[in-house]
Amino acid sequence: MNGAVKLISVRGIRVWVHWTFLLLVAWVVLANVEEGTNGGRLAWSVAFILAVFGCVALHELGHATVAGYFGIRARNILLLPIGGTASIEKFPDNPRQE
Repeated sequence: MNGAVKLISVRGIRVWVHWTFLLLVAWVVLANVEEGTNGGRLAWSVAFILAVFGCVALHELGHATVAGYFGIRARNILLLPIGGTASIEKFPDNPRQE
């Protein structure tokens, strides 16, 4: 994956994070520093961003798990600042499986 760093591999599915995610964290840090907030509030702001990031990762792992249930292999997951994508081999034949 161009511009991405491999985080972990879960059940054979590689989870990648794009470098632009660091821009989001840097923006949150910069915004807090400009406001003159203390270290505690800065830590909570970064923790919130990481928690949202974790929720997106779990969401995409859910897509990959459901695809696996229907016999479609998920290759990898790419996490971006605006969300994530799960790359699967093919789209399901039956619309109900989506």
